[in-house]
Amino acid sequence: MTMDFITLKDNIKILADLQKIAKQRVKMLYRIQDTALAAELQKCVNKNRRTLRLMHVLYSMKKGRSYKEVEPNAKNEFDVKQLKRLVKKIKDKPVVESVNV
Repeated sequence: MTMDFITLKDNIKILADLQKIAKQRVKMLYRIQDTALAAELQKCVNKNRRTLRLMHVLYSMKKGRSYKEVEPNAKNEFDVKQLKRLVKKIKDKPVVESVNV
């Protein structure tokens, strides 16, 4: 599957919305004492968080920003292998902003 920048930006928005919903579900599951299911969902939330971070870094780098501009206070570096996999999926096009009318 090849993504261009508009779909990358849209995928970031969709994944961020799903992340919010998943976090709420984890809190609800912990409240009703279903810790096994909450732990599994928490693993998905953590994986999505790392993916969102990489997608954001990649989108910003394609717009011409350096890594230090994107994350100036990062305590740990991002996963280079996963970033390379994301780069392979994206065509080498200039960034086109989507217009919401």
